[in-house]
Amino acid sequence: GRLWEASQGQIRILTIAPEAVGTQFNELFIWAKKRKIILSLGHSHASQTQAREYLDKGVQNVTHLWNAQAFHHRKPGIPGAAIGHPSAFVELITDGHHVAPEVIEWTFKAHPASRIIRISDCAPAAALAAGEQATFGPIQVIRAPLEGPCQTLTGHLAGGGSLLSRQTRFPGISPKDWELSARTAPLSALGLSGAKLKAFLKKI
Repeated sequence: GRLWEASQGQIRILTIAPEAVGTQFNELFIWAKKRKIILSLGHSHASQTQAREYLDKGVQNVTHLWNAQAFHHRKPGIPGAAIGHPSAFVELITDGHHVAPEVIEWTFKAHPASRIIRISDCAPAAALAAGEQATFGPIQVIRAPLEGPCQTLTGHLAGGGSLLSRQTRFPGISPKDWELSARTAPLSALGLSGAKLKAFLKKI
């Protein structure tokens, strides 16, 4: 409730970890639905079974597929539940640093491009020159060179470093799917058409 009030009613997507929500899911789902908030799975060590249960109950999004999610060939976690699930939209950071190019290509082969949402995960430092620093919440981040990601001063990933428009398509992905995942899929996930988006933008 406090988070909703602090946002002045502007929250549209809320990332949750099934193992943290536990038995409060039904209450959270009803709360989110009343406010037209999309629930998304992410930053979680949930098992495949836990994640699939949430997807089957109506959670339609996955935040940053592959990143900060437990995955093992015998325990595939959220990726194992989401890839191929008929109602799942999956966000995918396609800078080639957060997720290996090969895994990005695998994802496009295993999941419909119309349900893959390409994102940059750009941080404030992305607009800076290589080597310059910026504050990102409570931490200092640095802009890496050569379109690389933003990093903490200790070398950990701290957001993307390149806008979607500057990302290069990977050879195993068709131009049509590459564009579809950046233009159409995000609108579909939000329940918006191009016309609705234009109408919304005129209001702000």
